Amino acid sequence: MTRAQIQNYIDEGYDILKNGIPYKVEGNLWDYLDNLDDDDKSVLDLKEVVTWPDELIADIK
Repeated sequence: MTRAQIQNYIDEGYDILKNGIPYKVEGNLWDYLDNLDDDDKSVLDLKEVVTWPDELIADIK
């Protein structure tokens, strides 16, 4: 994945990546994220991911 792809998802209104698929969260994003299992690493906040180094973004499948 690239930073441009992540930014495009954000621009299109998506909030998270879940198992590599962009999703729009209904309601409060932070409430949604707080309700996830702490061990669940399949959900990524797009606004956080876009700040990551390119090497980490490239590893997202």
